[in-house]
Amino acid sequence: MIYIIKGEETHLIREKLKELSSNEEATVVKIDGAMPDFTVGKMLNACRQIDLFHSFSIVLVKDAPFLISKYDKKDIDDLLEYVNNPIYECDLIFYTFENKYNEKLKLFKDIASNANVLRMEHLKGQDFYNYGKKAVKEAGLKLDYECSSYLFNNSMGDMDLLNRNIEILKLYPEELDIYALKSLITIKDEEDIFKLINAITSRNLNSSMIHIEKMLKQGESPIGIIALLSAQLRFLYTVGYYHSAGYKDSDIMDIVGTRSSFRLKKAYEALENFNLREIMQLLDKLCDLDYRFKVDSQIDEKLKLELFLMELL
Repeated sequence: MIYIIKGEETHLIREKLKELSSNEEATVVKIDGAMPDFTVGKMLNACRQIDLFHSFSIVLVKDAPFLISKYDKKDIDDLLEYVNNPIYECDLIFYTFENKYNEKLKLFKDIASNANVLRMEHLKGQDFYNYGKKAVKEAGLKLDYECSSYLFNNSMGDMDLLNRNIEILKLYPEELDIYALKSLITIKDEEDIFKLINAITSRNLNSSMIHIEKMLKQGESPIGIIALLSAQLRFLYTVGYYHSAGYKDSDIMDIVGTRSSFRLKKAYEALENFNLREIMQLLDKLCDLDYRFKVDSQIDEKLKLELFLMELL
């Protein structure tokens, strides 16, 4: 069997992968399509390889490059030959966490015609609220209406973000009120900006464009993205400055006004790819871009933002 798993809800994708690879009698092979040594030949060999100790194999392929953009024709011919005649004793599963797969590609359509295509989208409206209420109850948290509404509304249908916030709230030793909750949790805009910053610091133009497009679809304006990005970079600079000066984490959290150790952890992860000088340079460029947004109304704001990323990366 062949599967293609895509969508924006990473929690549901992980759950589906766990379900599909739960066969204890199977050999599970994990392949990362983004690695430089990835080849279609190696992937197909993994599908055809017979394990003396297992009667079944599951091949998990993350970010298969031929489902993202055009690929070498010879490799594609070999792949389509397998897709049209897959091995019964092997499940081949293509998946991506950032909705990278391009359904407009002819190859995607060819593979999809012989595969189960599973689209994992965010839960919306009452479905998300029902999931959230169940998750809060199972975690043993007691939240009043104001707290639960703030938590659910600011998770914006993102189950992964909601679950991380619940784990953070479970560690809080005192009774939770709205003021404590607001200082502890990560809100959706902040999570998206962290992902965008990670893509930028990794010099990954494609991933940066995907995150920009996602935020625009969620209703954020290009100038709003610039403002969020600038605010988060100032937060990173402050954390990095005081961390390099030898301040304790608890003191840094007081300075930046957060009780969330998770938020501080995410900042340290981003700072592994950034030094303070580079953050200031990026802030200067964002300031210049913000100025251009305001004085030049002839060029589309979305295009300006995309051109800025291309110049930056």
